[in-house]
Amino acid sequence: MKDTILNIQEELDIKFDKSIKILQSEGYNKKSKFLCLLCGKEWNKFITNVLKYGVCDDCKNGRTRKEKFLEVSNYIESQNCKILSNEYFNNKQKIEILFQCGHNSFISFDAFKRGQRCCICGHNKVGELNRMPISFFEDKCKNNKFIFLGFPDGYKDRKSKIEFDCEFGHKNIYTIGHFIKNGHCSTCRMIDFIKSVSGSNAPNWKGGVTEFSLNIRNSINKWKKESMKFCDYKCVITGERFDVVHHLYPFHKIIEDAVCELNLQFSKNISGYSDEENILLTNKILELHDKHPLGVCLKKSIHEKFHLLYGYNATEEDFYNFKTLVQTGEININ
Repeated sequence: MKDTILNIQEELDIKFDKSIKILQSEGYNKKSKFLCLLCGKEWNKFITNVLKYGVCDDCKNGRTRKEKFLEVSNYIESQNCKILSNEYFNNKQKIEILFQCGHNSFISFDAFKRGQRCCICGHNKVGELNRMPISFFEDKCKNNKFIFLGFPDGYKDRKSKIEFDCEFGHKNIYTIGHFIKNGHCSTCRMIDFIKSVSGSNAPNWKGGVTEFSLNIRNSINKWKKESMKFCDYKCVITGERFDVVHHLYPFHKIIEDAVCELNLQFSKNISGYSDEENILLTNKILELHDKHPLGVCLKKSIHEKFHLLYGYNATEEDFYNFKTLVQTGEININ
């Protein structure tokens, strides 16, 4: 048996450059014990298999992965791309590739061989196919007596923004999807709404006793929605369901500021202003309103408690002071 082991070792040395050592053998019909001199692993296998295939399973698999990686890498480079991943296991595994366009993203080698390339460029091509021609927007603006100003951030898809002026000079910026579906001037629509609920046109007209501020509040729904979203639709103090959206800068002061800037006499009733003054005042209030911060969502009881303690001319600083005192327990809201 000793002679047999020596003969096998001599054959292994010749075939595999002294990388394998036979440690123990019970003949060709049983598995023998070998030592891989490349990685140091001991393993059991039939002598005939070792003489045929050589290296241990670990080294064999490692060498195979390396060879496959080089093969994949060479193919990808032949397509003017470059593999960025450091390992490759199979053609279903996603690998990172730098494409000819300059973008890098993940894709399986199988998909790459089938002709798929950069997903970013692919999305852009789909967008181009679905993109309306510029003439479509120019014609739609012309038909509505708008002045087409272009796309502030470029035109990629329906989420891109379009900018235009109406015939009265009001500036509008919409997403393209919204413009196609509901193309109109938001300011003109709001003015028409104010006219419809002003003076004798109002369904609850009683000689001018409807408060002006209540009508304006109906025109700031967008501000309310953005405020609710900013507060995650919860009371900012308790984290519970909210009831009201509180102005950090008092709404009645915005109205007063607008009246002062327009040099008008203050009136709590719509009937105190002409139709022209109503339009001017509405526009000015909305202009000033957009310059102030979003509102905060509050439970009704907390909102009432705040105004009870700080009055109705409270500032933004007053509110955050109130919030701190509530959180520290110095103000009881229960």
